[in-house]
Amino acid sequence: MKTLTVQYDQSLVEKWRIGNLSSNWKKKYPDLFDADDLRIALTQPSYHFAEWIAAIYFYKQGYKILVEQYIYAPHVRKLAIIKEKLGDKGLAFLRRKEIGGKVQPPDLFIYNEKKFFFAEVKTPKDRLRELQKKFFEEIEKYFSTTVKIVNLINK
Repeated sequence: MKTLTVQYDQSLVEKWRIGNLSSNWKKKYPDLFDADDLRIALTQPSYHFAEWIAAIYFYKQGYKILVEQYIYAPHVRKLAIIKEKLGDKGLAFLRRKEIGGKVQPPDLFIYNEKKFFFAEVKTPKDRLRELQKKFFEEIEKYFSTTVKIVNLINK
């Protein structure tokens, strides 16, 4: 696992909570965020800000990104991309994890034509749990790729 730090402006958090920012970002980045992403952000305004900040960071580097919940059936577009990139066995691998409590795949699936990797986003109040660390190491080995730990810090 590799770690990287991404800075954000704390003033954006309040805009996020009232819903203005997620709606604006959906319009500004229509190839990055889909209707499901916006729906989830608007119905859970205390969450997802960090993942969207990190997604924008990688998007600006030229990557395509699937934001959260990319292995679940309700997210048809995301699931189709995961199956195309990882195959049915890869999808099954990501779905199989239940070790003393549910451990989900990393927050972001990041890809381009040549490669893919994952990213787990952490705020200053959030920590990487041991179960996550173990699962992410297994993901790196299984897919021969990297899980980047993105630590967000306020500017």
